[in-house]
Amino acid sequence: MSLLQSLPWRGLFDALSIGLILLGAFLCLSAALGLVRFHDTMARLHAITKPQSLGIVFTMLGVALRVTASPNFGPAERGDLGVCALIIMFTLLTAATVGQRQGRIAKREKLYSPDHLSRNDLKEKAPKKKVDPSKDDPAKLQERKKARAEEEKRRRRAAAEEAHKEIQLHHNEKGEADIVSNDS
Repeated sequence: MSLLQSLPWRGLFDALSIGLILLGAFLCLSAALGLVRFHDTMARLHAITKPQSLGIVFTMLGVALRVTASPNFGPAERGDLGVCALIIMFTLLTAATVGQRQGRIAKREKLYSPDHLSRNDLKEKAPKKKVDPSKDDPAKLQERKKARAEEEKRRRRAAAEEAHKEIQLHHNEKGEADIVSNDS
């Protein structure tokens, strides 16, 4: 007879395991009712991820306590504890991922009512007007005008030089005299 079985706490472990199993069952039931009663997909995601996951965790903890407090606790029951731990681990790992994926699909396919959202990131935002900071400062406005004029002058000069080169090339190919001087 093991030390755990000889202690008078077995009744306490049994009561605690029954309490955890009932609490888990209540949370799973509330999640199922939430799936039926909630109005759209975004609201149903809450029932899928939070109470359902917590219900499974509490149920598995209750089962683990019951198995541990069993008078026939042996190697087979240790394997059952491992299965309970794996169920808890996979539930906690996958619930968030499943909820996030379903939320993205619901958002992409518009499977929700925007009226029931407290915050709508998809709401069309008015484009921001570009504010020209130089409108407030006349000195900056003059600088910008001067810079634009210099840029326009530079572009015209570059275009004139390109045209000059083409004319020289055209005349040189025909063997005519150079009409345009090089120092323009």
